[in-house]
Amino acid sequence: MKKIILLLSVLFIVSCKDITSAPKQQSLDYKLASEMLISFYTEYLSLSEIPPREAGPKIDAVIKKYCTKELADKIIAGGLELDPFLTAQDWNVDWIPTLEVKNKDPKNYIYTVCYTNYGDSDSICTDLTLIKTNEGFKISYVELYYWEM
Repeated sequence: MKKIILLLSVLFIVSCKDITSAPKQQSLDYKLASEMLISFYTEYLSLSEIPPREAGPKIDAVIKKYCTKELADKIIAGGLELDPFLTAQDWNVDWIPTLEVKNKDPKNYIYTVCYTNYGDSDSICTDLTLIKTNEGFKISYVELYYWEM
């Protein structure tokens, strides 16, 4: 009887540890993912200060650094008129201080990144799905309203 009680006690303690570690891991993941997304958008938006001819290869390098290979290849080869990360044709370094990351779906690593264009009262938002890799988080999917990448 003592063995059964001991076994049940151990199982209870182990199950409680798993329950309490999940929120901590989600909190850590959110912190790391948010930091990565802010770094990405800061680097990306900073390139608006560079002449377009020089910026092209640098933009591609930033996309390759922060996105999965599949997504980076798709965006770079796409020849898009609308920027998939900003829902805009042109962008401005002044948007950096307005960046905000929201955790839309923690279990599936879906985040919303918003910024405010000066002069506008509404935020412009983009949903991004991340995956966890050995190198940290990478952007694997971008959703823009009715247009998906």
